[in-house]
Amino acid sequence: MLQRKNRILVLLISIVSLIILYPYLQGSIIKVALFTTLLSITLISSAYVLSYDRKPFAIALILGIPALLFTWLGFFAYNAIFAYASSIFTIAFYTFTLCMILSYVFNSKKIATAEIYGAVCVYLLMGITWGILYSLTEQLNPGSFVSRTGALLSWSDFVYFSFATLTTAGYGDIIAITARAQSLAILEMVAGVLYIAVLVARLVSLYGKRK
Repeated sequence: MLQRKNRILVLLISIVSLIILYPYLQGSIIKVALFTTLLSITLISSAYVLSYDRKPFAIALILGIPALLFTWLGFFAYNAIFAYASSIFTIAFYTFTLCMILSYVFNSKKIATAEIYGAVCVYLLMGITWGILYSLTEQLNPGSFVSRTGALLSWSDFVYFSFATLTTAGYGDIIAITARAQSLAILEMVAGVLYIAVLVARLVSLYGKRK
């Protein structure tokens, strides 16, 4: 259990680092390289969490290696196909990872540090995954999202919009325009609310059994 807790903690640290540092890693080629490296560390640490079981780990590698490959290909030689492939594989990889961690958290028979770390990781991965999904939607259908300031939207803007939607803060500075974009936003809002409600109910249940 201690080993699994440490694996989840590594993932949590990498996700929090990504969220905190990405605003400062935009602009120059060196900053973008550091940002891509940080993304890669998050992907690798996610796979590391699942390495306790061969089958989930194998699936994680099948999804994660192409995500990593296309991410770096896009850095060295930008191509729309590389960008699409990177987004698709990364979304699939993070979705699989958060589902596996979620299964572990909800199937646990007791409350421990690993379960708390895992629950936080799932929530943060939901926000990042939806952010990438919004970015992909905009790439495939430009104009799906608009900023009230009229500025072009970047990856960081979509992650920001994703967490604002997930937490139902809804600041209104970025707006989903098309029906598909609005549908994704609705699904994220519902998922965020349900996740917190179900998680709290589960933790209360486990705490009651513990007493």
